[in-house]
Amino acid sequence: MPVFSEEDIERFAQGLKASSKELATEYLMRADEGGFTFRCTPCPFLSGKTCRNYGARPNDCRSYPHLHKENAMDRLMGVVANYSICPIVFNVYEGLKRELRPGRLARCRHGIQGGK
Repeated sequence: MPVFSEEDIERFAQGLKASSKELATEYLMRADEGGFTFRCTPCPFLSGKTCRNYGARPNDCRSYPHLHKENAMDRLMGVVANYSICPIVFNVYEGLKRELRPGRLARCRHGIQGGK
């Protein structure tokens, strides 16, 4: 679940045309690691596999699946578990499958990448 900073809450609320207080009261709770997170899972702003407030999403959603953070490999199974829920995970995973499809990695090792 994404962790919202105060700035994230303000931006997300503006994207919903609501106040940050309304957003926090109805959807958010204090997160253990500081900031705020959603009260329920999956994200209440998913509509199918689409975020209803994508342009105003919190920084945690923008950087998901957090492969740049420490211990990314320890969290990998949790990322895979979100494949059917989160459109960002789905898109990243599908992109990796295209990049790492059989044969492509061998061609890249020999300097033949993307037909160049």
